[in-house]
Amino acid sequence: MIGQRSSSVSNSNVSWVEARGVWIAYLVLVFLIRVVSGLSLDGLNVWTVGLAWTVTGVLHTLITFGALHSAKGTPFDEDQGKYRGLTTWEQIDDGEQLTNTKKFFTLVPVVLFLITLQYVHDSYVLLGINVVLLGLSVIPKLPQMHKVRLFGLMRF
Repeated sequence: MIGQRSSSVSNSNVSWVEARGVWIAYLVLVFLIRVVSGLSLDGLNVWTVGLAWTVTGVLHTLITFGALHSAKGTPFDEDQGKYRGLTTWEQIDDGEQLTNTKKFFTLVPVVLFLITLQYVHDSYVLLGINVVLLGLSVIPKLPQMHKVRLFGLMRF
C-alpha cells in the first residue's frame, strides 16, 4: 500500500526518522532557524521578513541537502556494505517511495517556500533565490531521482 510501511527499520543510519516526535522536533528546528535568522538580520539592520524567511530556506536547504542527499553509506559495520552506494534519502524506508515519512520531508520545503512567497513581495531577487532553493530541496526527493547521480557526481 502506498504511504505505509510494513517492515521494521533494520538500518541504524535512518532509524531516527521513524522515532516518536521527530517530525515535531524537525518543525521546531526550522522555526528556531527562522527566529535566529530574523534576530541576526535585525542586528545587522538589513532585516526584512522576506529576507529572514529566505535565509531560513537557504539554511534549511543546505543542511537537508548535505545530510539527506550528499551523505552516502552508513557509519556502522553491521550492514556489511549493503548501503555503501546509497544516500541517506535512498536508505529511508528501505528505498520505498511515497511513504508518509518521505512525503513529510518533501512537504516541509514546499510549505517553507509558500510562506516565504507571502513576504518577498516585489523582490525578484528573493523570489529567484527561493525558486532555486525549492528545486534543490524537492527535485532530489522525487521518485524519478532514486539512485540517479547527475553529471557522474557521487557515483562511488
